[in-house]
Parts: sequence; C-alpha cells; structure tokens
Amino acid sequence: MGKYPPVFLLCVADALVSSVSANTQPAMEQADELKRRGQTEGFFASIRTYAAAHTIVSDLKRDLELALKACQAIARVDVETKLDDDTTLRSVYGEALFQMGVIEVFEGRLSDAIQWFRDSAKYGGEQGAYYNIGLCYLSLGRPQEAVDAFEKCIGLGPLTSLAISAGMELARIGQLQLQ
Repeated sequence: MGKYPPVFLLCVADALVSSVSANTQPAMEQADELKRRGQTEGFFASIRTYAAAHTIVSDLKRDLELALKACQAIARVDVETKLDDDTTLRSVYGEALFQMGVIEVFEGRLSDAIQWFRDSAKYGGEQGAYYNIGLCYLSLGRPQEAVDAFEKCIGLGPLTSLAISAGMELARIGQLQLQ
C-alpha cells in the first residue's frame, strides 16, 4: 500500500472529495434556484455555464480520481478504516462517486452521470442519487425513467427537501398521484 497508513489516506481522500463538493455546491444551488422559479429548461445549461466560469472541471475530476484510487487502495488493506469523526471509507467512496456524476453533468454527459449516480447510491446518499438520476432522465427526454427515479427518491424516505423536490418534478410533468 505504500508508506502511509490507511487512516491518513482516508483523510486525504475525504479532503479531496470535500474540496470538490465545495466547488460544485454553488452551481447546484444556482440551478436549484432556477428550478424553484419554474425555469427548468435551463437547469443543466446553468450548471455547465457556472462550472465553466468558476471552476476548472478537469482539476476537480482529477481530484476525484485520486480520491477514488486512495479509497480503493485502503479497501485492499482495511475496509473498516474510519476517521475520528466516524467518517467511513464507504461514505467517502460514495460521495466521490456522486461528485463524479456531478462532474459528468457539468460536462454535459448525462448518460455517464446517471451511471455514476447509480454507483454512488450503493454506498449511501440514495435520495440525492435518485433525484439527480431523475433530473438527468428528464433532460434526456426520458420521462418514464425520470418518474421511476423520482418515485424511488421519495420512497426511500424520510420526508426531506430532496423528496419534496422529486414530488415537485413529478407534479410539473403531470405524474404526481393525488389519490
């Protein structure tokens, strides 16, 4: 594994993923605000525009690839590695996969993003993953698959802002079951 202990590598991987998340969060918040106003057409375009103007996506992707490699190296030695704050290898790996999905959205590769989000759901954060999968399917013009993803998001519970947002998307496309 090298000269660094697994806990140190997990700290580095967590810091890399947290750094990427801090860079992608403003774009997601800006896009969410557009959606709240009912301006859903420009959702992904606004994300890509923000990302191009405020970040170097290739650097973020490189950091995530490094974090994923560190997690994979740790998993070969001690899959139970965790930090003092109970951050686990599983949670860092799942968040890195999720952020790779976000990066693919930034780059306009929605089908690839869907796969990253699906992979991330295996490691936690399922509601966020399925909500974003639904958004990707809507943008790809695949409404039934979007409905399935939004319903999965809602069904995972508990009642969160993501579940409510998924319900709003279902209402907007005429698929919210009222009875």
